[in-house]
Amino acid sequence: RRGLTTGIVLTGFGMATFVLAPILQWSLHRAPYEQSVPATFRGLAVAFLCIVVTAAAGLRFPPGSTTPARGGLGALFRSPVFWLMWFLFFSGAALGLTSIGEAAPLLQRASSPWLATGAAMACIAAGNTAGRFLWGLLSDRFGRLWCLALLSAAAAMAGSLLLPHAARHA
Repeated sequence: RRGLTTGIVLTGFGMATFVLAPILQWSLHRAPYEQSVPATFRGLAVAFLCIVVTAAAGLRFPPGSTTPARGGLGALFRSPVFWLMWFLFFSGAALGLTSIGEAAPLLQRASSPWLATGAAMACIAAGNTAGRFLWGLLSDRFGRLWCLALLSAAAAMAGSLLLPHAARHA
């Protein structure tokens, strides 16, 4: 159930928007940027270092396993599947970051009184989180490469439909 495990881990990345946004908003606006940005990055670095080291301390290889990967990194880098998956991940991350970057300014200009920017961003973060979990679960059932290809196609379709509208409202 590697896909499910990966999906659970990646939900943390999806929740980052939801959890870190208010913290960053407070931290970056408590002083002039030339003071608050370095202080914020130092604080995040210390916090993440403590969290990652503490979480990693509990990790162990499965019983009977002596190495993290068969064939080592050389075999991994020679694999065409690795490069295909890397390209799909890179493209998906670029599209996702662009979409999230466009979302807040668009939501701030929305004229609907029922749509609060913070609530809408929380919904985006919840969808991002749920999607990461779901795609990890589906990859166990249908295979990682097929799920990644389907996810990439869906993201490309959504991006091609939504991002041109964002440019018109900028």
